[in-house]
Amino acid sequence: MEKITRILGTCSIIIGVLAATTTLLFLVKPIRFFLFAAMLSGLIGFLASNVYIFLNLRYKVSEKKVTPGTLGILLCSAPIIMILIVKALHSS
Repeated sequence: MEKITRILGTCSIIIGVLAATTTLLFLVKPIRFFLFAAMLSGLIGFLASNVYIFLNLRYKVSEKKVTPGTLGILLCSAPIIMILIVKALHSS
């Protein structure tokens, strides 16, 4: 179980970094593909992070407070947060 959680944690961080960078690319040059890629990678990374956190809590693999799953969730939520901020700034 430790090997599976390690793989899921690494994948969630990598996908989270991908989601954050594609969000940044969308903010720099607003191409719709970057938005689609950011949302899709954010969703996939969010699912991987949730599975990691579930398995970690269920089998108590790691007792640390900050795990790769929580970092992955924070990185994968970057597209949603940035898009909401941009929409709020443009609406006012």
